[in-house]
Amino acid sequence: MKYLLTAVGIAAIGATALQGQSNPNPNAQLTPQEQSKFWSLSAALRGFYEDNYKAVPKSIGQLRSFGFEVSPSVSVNWAPAETLIGASYVYDLKWYEKLHQTDQTHQFNGKLIHNFTPRYRLELTDSFVLSSEPTVIDDTIVTAPIKRTLEDNLRNHAGLLLAAELTPTMGVELGYENTFYDYRNNLSDLPSVFDPTVGSDVRFGPSRSAQLDRDEHLVKLDLRWKVSPETTAILGYQFQFRDYSSDESLNPTPAAPTPAFPNVPSNVRNSRSHFLFVGADQSIGPDLRASLRVGAQYLDYYNLHSDKISPYGDASLTYTYLPGSYAQVGVKHEHAATDIVGPALILTRGDIVKDQEATSVYAAVTHKFTGALVGSALGQYQNSKFNGGGPGFSGVDENFFLGNVNLAYRWNPYLLTEIGYEYNRLDSKFGRDYTRNRAYVGVRATY
Repeated sequence: MKYLLTAVGIAAIGATALQGQSNPNPNAQLTPQEQSKFWSLSAALRGFYEDNYKAVPKSIGQLRSFGFEVSPSVSVNWAPAETLIGASYVYDLKWYEKLHQTDQTHQFNGKLIHNFTPRYRLELTDSFVLSSEPTVIDDTIVTAPIKRTLEDNLRNHAGLLLAAELTPTMGVELGYENTFYDYRNNLSDLPSVFDPTVGSDVRFGPSRSAQLDRDEHLVKLDLRWKVSPETTAILGYQFQFRDYSSDESLNPTPAAPTPAFPNVPSNVRNSRSHFLFVGADQSIGPDLRASLRVGAQYLDYYNLHSDKISPYGDASLTYTYLPGSYAQVGVKHEHAATDIVGPALILTRGDIVKDQEATSVYAAVTHKFTGALVGSALGQYQNSKFNGGGPGFSGVDENFFLGNVNLAYRWNPYLLTEIGYEYNRLDSKFGRDYTRNRAYVGVRATY
């Protein structure tokens, strides 16, 4: 299920980047099935085998287990005149036979698109996720590629976009996005150990909440010049404010700070970013779409009195090579949050890892072999280079891979069977590298 959501997220990246090339009637965005009725129900049942479902290093002890997965979903799409209102909810439950544990994911997506006139458009979107899977919480740059617990973590992403065609060749897009993260693992949830220096049991952090709880704001302004019917040139600016919200220390400290473990508040990693870039959206015939953004990102870590300039890029290419068959490739480079915070003992704020400079490369293909048989494959590679933290951290990188292949046979409009394989791998110099394999077979019904 996590890879299904990831694939949907990757496809959405390219679709979002290309929306500004035209201003179609919102109704045209619906599939024929969605146009035939405004609601649909779906349910999937899978049996699977997974060799490391907690995504931990081999030295800790991988947990292998058979299990089953149940995933019902519902979606609605209402498209009166120049307006599209859509919403969907997906619930996913995995039960692991090994320890009789369950892992649950909730995902809600909503959107509203309204064309005031053929030249003025409003878009509202919201995506809410409650999950322990890192690739569901982050569907582009993965901030925490390990899964330490089966606890649910919350992420909500909301967006607003106003698009205006000022003249036949000049346009503007103004947007705002807010992404909120709340990790449920606090210091009080960590196991306690006996510390002879204080003569009692203590809990050593930092917790996931201290590492990753944050509120991110992004303001976007794009000036668009329609060079030709197929080409739109773009000059863009973005401002991002990343605000860490946990009141816990980033040090591996007991419940109260001590001289040996000084308090390091999470908000020392706060940053303000300015993005300036140029780009283009290009149509190459009816079946090939390309999007490119290239520029620079200036970051101000104002609580650390530090700043940095880095390259910024975001590109994608989508090709529909046969009816029902398409391929997409893309790459994105920017600074992002990370769960790596620095050395085992942070003595000064200068020892902190500020963030990661990450490059994510992805490719996805869906191929329709026959009217009933469809195959899909997804691959993603992410290189993360850590910014700050001193020797042993600054400039050190991690590599994260994920992949998925799926083969589905549709017996009729309402029922299909599927078989698939999923793969995760983290290469790390911090003793947390792991591999994770999962194979499944199942059935899906849709009405």
